[in-house]
Amino acid sequence: MSGWRQLPGEKLLCAGAAAAMILSFAWTWSEAPRMRRLKSLPVGIRLGAARYAPGVSARSEAISHEWTGLAPDPSTGWSHEVFTPPEIYYDAGSRGFIVKSPAGGTMPEPAFGLELLAVKAEPYRLQLAGYFGGPGGYVGAFVSPGRPGGILARPGQRVAGLGLVVSSVAPKRAPAPDLEPMAEAVVHDEISGVDVVLESRTRKLTDNPVAVVKAAWADHETHELRTGDSLTSEGATFCVERIQLDPPEVLISEHIAGRPDATMHVLHPSATDAGPVGLAASGSATGQPAASIAAIAK
Repeated sequence: MSGWRQLPGEKLLCAGAAAAMILSFAWTWSEAPRMRRLKSLPVGIRLGAARYAPGVSARSEAISHEWTGLAPDPSTGWSHEVFTPPEIYYDAGSRGFIVKSPAGGTMPEPAFGLELLAVKAEPYRLQLAGYFGGPGGYVGAFVSPGRPGGILARPGQRVAGLGLVVSSVAPKRAPAPDLEPMAEAVVHDEISGVDVVLESRTRKLTDNPVAVVKAAWADHETHELRTGDSLTSEGATFCVERIQLDPPEVLISEHIAGRPDATMHVLHPSATDAGPVGLAASGSATGQPAASIAAIAK
């Protein structure tokens, strides 16, 4: 069969396309007069002959005010600027909120019977008071804060109850000729696993802070508290949540019977100092131990 035979569907498509073209031409021909009228209309804006003259607004009087600042809050005594609100942060140790003023001070707490006298470093659990004996046979004279009497120990001897072993005891030259001789001892700390050097002229301190507080309900009795310690008075329990050495600060929670929540108190040292924390190492390094140690040696 020669030639190409169109299918019935293709004939319908061709017929539809031809009809659409005819309708398009017919609509264009019918709308031609309207399009000519739209083209003839002006599209610009005609301005008048008068020149533009800007209007003059009524003059307002300037009013000036002087900023005198905000009045202090009667409950706290703070005076804030516009963009200096108090700093509020969450303390994970006490699980409570602490408020600090923009000046850096804490919100004043009402008196509740505890006064912070000082925050000091806790002394090491063994102090060297002196020595006696001669080369090859030196004996160290030690004292332990909070333990009455003295302790005599030679190199290699274990100090009972303290977890310490004396490694060496020897005299040490004083830093100045006019000063008394001093002694030095090395002890092995079985708890921390390190060697600690003790000197008779200097008290060995630790990094653990101690808070010295005065209780008003117990005839102003002085207490040395560590983190986790507590005091009780008339249905209230005061727990030491945190002790900070620098700057000195103590956070105490007050728990009152019948109340679900604790009240947090931030204490700072008063002008009165509580004096040294713990027992001072007494005695000299001249070969003559302290009186209490000499009594033990007899």
